Amino acid sequence: MTRTNILSLLIVLTFFFSCSDDENNNKPREWNIQGKVEKGPFVKGSTVDIQELNESLSPTGRSFTTTIIDDEGNFNLNNITLESPYVLLKAEGYFFNEVNGDLSNGQITLQALSDLSDGTSININILTHLKKDRLIQLIKQDKLSYKEANTQVQKELLTSFGLQKYAEKEFNTYSITAGTNESGALIVVSATLLNGRSEAKLTEYMASISEDLKVDGKLSDQHKEDIWDKSTQLNVTSIANNIVERYKSLNKDVNVPDLSYFIDWDRDGIAGNEFGVGNKDLSFEMDTLKVGKEGGIFKVKVNSQIKYKVFKMDNISEGTYDWGLRKPEFKSTISDNDYLELTIEPAKSILMTTDNVIITSLDEQTSATLCIAQEGDFNKEIASNDVKNLYANILLGMRNSFYQNYLMEAFYSQSFNNYENKAWEVFFNHELDSYNSTVAQAWELAYKALPIMRTYKQLSEQNNVELGLAAFTNLEAIVYYQLAILWSNVPYVKDNGIDAPINQMKEKDLFALFEDQLLRCIELFPAKKNNNLIFVSKDTPRAVLAKMYIQTGEYTKALGLLNDIINNGDYNIEPSREKACGSNSQELIFSLIQDGNSDYCNLILNGDRLPVITYTDIVLSAAECEIHTGNKSKATDLINTVRNKRGKESIDTNNVETALTTTWEEELKGFFSYFAYLKRNNLAESKLNIETYQNIFPIPERETYFGINQNPGYLTK
Repeated sequence: MTRTNILSLLIVLTFFFSCSDDENNNKPREWNIQGKVEKGPFVKGSTVDIQELNESLSPTGRSFTTTIIDDEGNFNLNNITLESPYVLLKAEGYFFNEVNGDLSNGQITLQALSDLSDGTSININILTHLKKDRLIQLIKQDKLSYKEANTQVQKELLTSFGLQKYAEKEFNTYSITAGTNESGALIVVSATLLNGRSEAKLTEYMASISEDLKVDGKLSDQHKEDIWDKSTQLNVTSIANNIVERYKSLNKDVNVPDLSYFIDWDRDGIAGNEFGVGNKDLSFEMDTLKVGKEGGIFKVKVNSQIKYKVFKMDNISEGTYDWGLRKPEFKSTISDNDYLELTIEPAKSILMTTDNVIITSLDEQTSATLCIAQEGDFNKEIASNDVKNLYANILLGMRNSFYQNYLMEAFYSQSFNNYENKAWEVFFNHELDSYNSTVAQAWELAYKALPIMRTYKQLSEQNNVELGLAAFTNLEAIVYYQLAILWSNVPYVKDNGIDAPINQMKEKDLFALFEDQLLRCIELFPAKKNNNLIFVSKDTPRAVLAKMYIQTGEYTKALGLLNDIINNGDYNIEPSREKACGSNSQELIFSLIQDGNSDYCNLILNGDRLPVITYTDIVLSAAECEIHTGNKSKATDLINTVRNKRGKESIDTNNVETALTTTWEEELKGFFSYFAYLKRNNLAESKLNIETYQNIFPIPERETYFGINQNPGYLTK
């Protein structure tokens, strides 16, 4: 065969095979198409139209229609004949709104452009809808192949949402039920566009984005801003739950990935990098930062592998400023090495509540709290007159109660016989019964003084004000101590209110209730005596707790506290009882301002101050403890310290017990101290000529009507 013949043959063969390929490309073919329409899923009965397109993506005029067969959005169209593999799918109908968890009120239309050569399972969703116009633009105008154009537009579109790493998989394979990263991306994009929009507004907005992308594959700054704003407002937990519950109602279990990873929280163009890899935990190295009254600069380590933001949480209840409460004032910044740096101002009040610094993941789904607890400054004045009046009312209630208690104790212990009426004669002669009006009044005054203290204790607890809780607990303990000395079996009321439980307690049990609380008071209160009768020094709770210990026979414990007071050198014994209660007294540890017109002033002691805790009481109590612990020599020295200061002769160790009793009666009578001393040393019955049951007072009869048990020995009618 000649070269000419061979060449002719090749030309003929080339023409033949070329003609065969063209014929095959244009040859009609049957297709089976299925998929899902998901916004949330379109509901059963929604229509799906399939339109054939030619190679230039123009309609051929051949189209088909089907309907969605279930509420999962599934559709299928089998045995349709097409000459071209390019199709445009269009779905119209109602859908499940994943943002609010309800079915839509209106219909929307979603589209998908697809090459059946790449697969006949085609899902229609917002991503397929948004990419369509840009895809057509790249093929028709830029002359890219379908594959080239599709690759480019998918990356462009997802980059607009910071989701570019998920662009490799074909959008028409994405499904919200798949539980994959791609499903998470689809859900977030869908929810973002829907957030805050009606169906009509959603349709309008999708058209606007499509038109924007069509030009150059980029969104305008306005669209970017809006997408970031709407995406960061999403309640991703609620959306995930809505989807899960919707499909559960359709008898299908689905998993939804953590949607927070598909939002560009920090606007760096990459969604999810704010949370590291699989660990969104946040914590501070401590729960509470304790700060002195002077404030200062502090650093607290943040344990985190994710990006986070910082904000303050105001922990102060409405209206609490009315009683002098203040919160710490501070500024906070985060350093590069994950330290929270706090610049805290000096305390603004005696009473300082806590405040919180909270850090959260950028999606606000994970958080950590640091409590800032600042010490109160005892040098700060409570500026408000209203606050001063509130506190004055507390002290007034205590004083009114103490007047009555002191008078009853003074006459009952026969320290005084200069009574001017039968009311006090009854006490002197120990003729009390449960119907005695003076006893009833004293009981009432004590229990009237307590509720306001409980109110401020509760406010302190609610606002994390430990000092306030301690201050009002200390005052409460003093009132209950006096109640226990007189009645022994007294009701302890923990809360205010009609239905508050009442627990009648024996003296020992009641004192045990206050032990830890008073020890905490000692820790919190200032070391030195001050003129504030609410926020007193450590010596007041020391003395109160020591008195309780002595009453229960815990002399060693009591002695330790009493020696703390004695050894600090802040007090001196005055030369007389009268001077001890003067305004310039050096021995008053805790006292209240006297009312010069009171019966106490007229009958017992006319002074400027009503003594509650005196240094004389402390020294003689220490002597009592030394006797009970076997150190009579030390006890003698302590008793003589008092006697010598008061101009009396010294005693020796041989008669120390008798001398203590005598000195106690002479120097502490009328100070609500002597009767308790007699009782705990088993002297009351012999000294006062009373029976055993008369060591305690009768409980007012009316109280027994409310379930309070009467003290033994006192009959009820």
